[in-house]
Parts: sequence; C-alpha cells; structure tokens
Amino acid sequence: MRMLRKTELLARVPFTDSYIWQLEKAGKFPRRRQLGPRRVAWVESEIDAWLAALPEGGPPATAKSPGRPRKAASKPKPKPVTENDGVAA
Repeated sequence: MRMLRKTELLARVPFTDSYIWQLEKAGKFPRRRQLGPRRVAWVESEIDAWLAALPEGGPPATAKSPGRPRKAASKPKPKPVTENDGVAA
C-alpha cells in the first residue's frame, strides 16, 4: 500500500489543503492516516478511486468553495520626503 504525503496529494488533487480538510470532515474525501505525531498521508489507491469517481462537472458540492488564489503580500509604501526630514531645528 503506497501512501501519499501532502505535497504529493496536492499535486494530484486541484484543491487547497483547507478545502481537502473540509471534504474529509464532510465524508466526501478519503481520510488521512496518522503516520506519526506530526505526519499524515493518504492511501494512494483510495485517492485514485476518489478521482476516478468524480463527475465530469467537477468537485463534490459543499457549503464553501475551494477558495481563491492568494495574493502576494504588498510592500509598505515609502514615506514622502519633506524639506525638514533629518534636519535639526
């Protein structure tokens, strides 16, 4: 039995990890297996069967969407320079 770690799973399934967790909680996605105190994995054959059973229309319906792509963090704007900046009175 081959196990898929999170990075391998995310490469195969077009969802975010939080959406996968929601599907698992709702019983609509294969459950993760605890491999150690801080390591989980999914059974590859269960994931393959789940992907094969997906309807042509897309993912199973849930209350929440898979989410939006995240934006890169914006950099703070520089302060405008005035005549008195850095000059003692």
